[in-house]
Amino acid sequence: MKKRIRHSFHLSATVVAWIAVCMLGSPGDVEACSFNGCSPLLLAAARKPGLKASDDRKTKSRTAKSATRGNTDGLPAKIKKMRREADRLLMDVRDVSSARREYKRALEAIDRNDPYYNIDIQEITVSLAMCDAADGNFSAAEPVFRKEYESSLKRRGADVAKWYALLSMCEAAGRDFKFSRSTAKDIVIADCLMPVERYADAEKLYARSLGTIGISNDAKAYVLMQWAECLAKMGRHKDALKQYQALQKGYKTALCAPRAMLRAGVLCVGHLDNDKLGCDFFKFIEDTFPASEFAEQALFYRLTVAIWDKKWDDAKELRKLFAERHPSSSRIKIVQDEYGQLIAKKLTALPDK
Repeated sequence: MKKRIRHSFHLSATVVAWIAVCMLGSPGDVEACSFNGCSPLLLAAARKPGLKASDDRKTKSRTAKSATRGNTDGLPAKIKKMRREADRLLMDVRDVSSARREYKRALEAIDRNDPYYNIDIQEITVSLAMCDAADGNFSAAEPVFRKEYESSLKRRGADVAKWYALLSMCEAAGRDFKFSRSTAKDIVIADCLMPVERYADAEKLYARSLGTIGISNDAKAYVLMQWAECLAKMGRHKDALKQYQALQKGYKTALCAPRAMLRAGVLCVGHLDNDKLGCDFFKFIEDTFPASEFAEQALFYRLTVAIWDKKWDDAKELRKLFAERHPSSSRIKIVQDEYGQLIAKKLTALPDK
């Protein structure tokens, strides 16, 4: 798959970067690229190995790993203990009010005049926002995540997708399923842990949430989608595929189904080298949810895969179909010009049948 990215038929750098993010990046990065107006080049660059987020804060060379358990080496023992206890209360006990109290105690104990603790203050502030989200108070958490996202975007930080994911969680509250206090805590806390790479902890919470009494079908579907994403992040791509297939089989009309099927298709094409199955997921979106925002993206991906696989006749038909269905798309210039020229050139070069 990576070889196909490097030799993408001499398409422009922007188009190659777009494809690379969509098909080789994580599904979460795909959404950040496609629906937030971010430059595909920025997100592609953010995934280069070894790339570090630039950070002009005075931190005495400390590494900024936001809100990760155990990242408290520079803190006095008392404050470390408060943070670890707060993590335990939030993760294991779901006692959000007690966790919030411990985070606040730790924050109050830090010398705010010492720039050495700037990152610790930022991390605890994010943890408090997670508490707000777990309580369903997304309006309180949203400004914190937005500030971090905008800061990362401005400095072209490698963590831009992480903050976008947390911000999107707040903005999308209630879109993929109706949040209820009885089911939301495990799910929201797990959603907060995913972008900060605490995948094993998140997986436990997703699994636990499915056993909640009274959980709705939409919520079950959402958990399966997020659980699959979590497994994919840990490199367990075949296990992730099984979760997506379970969602498709049992909850194909759920609110999050088109989003989940798009992620499943990206997983198949980008990580399992199964283009046919990936395109089956994309086609499912087009057929089942033709009016959704994901139908256009799914068709674009099918066209891209046809080009990658050198199926030029298929690519020609899909390009025509895209132009008919989505003439006002932001991708129409790529489809009509760059893809169009490439397809015509390759078809002309083919021997007569």
